[in-house]
Amino acid sequence: MSLADYARFIAAMMGGRPDWLSDETRRHLLTPAAGAPPAYAAGWGVGTAPWAGAGGPGPTITHNGSNTMWFATVLAAPERGLGFIALSNDGVAGQRACTSLVRRLAETRAAA
Repeated sequence: MSLADYARFIAAMMGGRPDWLSDETRRHLLTPAAGAPPAYAAGWGVGTAPWAGAGGPGPTITHNGSNTMWFATVLAAPERGLGFIALSNDGVAGQRACTSLVRRLAETRAAA
């Protein structure tokens, strides 16, 4: 998957591609299952952030992963239409760097 493909997928997960991913399917993927931790839904972290809503706190979705050689993370705020992706060619140190980068980008962009 290319970075452009991943960005299109994240746009779909935020509701921006109803022709490709229905709202019903998206809601299902982002709703924690019975008995699952409340912040975990089908591989996605679901939460809130003070900058993520239209005038205050709002929902966020996150996902990250590594194959020990590479690391990727995404942080998105569907209500604001904001999505941030960071990739690294270091599966260990990349986690800290990418996670810090997407949080910083989100907070900076949301404040603009």
